[in-house]
Amino acid sequence: MAKSTRPPKAQAGSPPESLKDIIHRQTTLIESAKADLEEVKHDQNVLREQNDRLHEEVKALRMNRPIDI
Repeated sequence: MAKSTRPPKAQAGSPPESLKDIIHRQTTLIESAKADLEEVKHDQNVLREQNDRLHEEVKALRMNRPIDI
């Protein structure tokens, strides 16, 4: 059976969530996701720079030593 993508119905006795509340909650989630994404992008750039430096170090080491196989 396919999962429903609809939000759950309000419980009996509880008022339905207003559109304004839904928009506010979704906006908060989006802003949080954006912040997380920016952090991941920053970390990815740091790792990319470290990787580039390591590749240069390996290249320099290979030029200074014969390769032992």
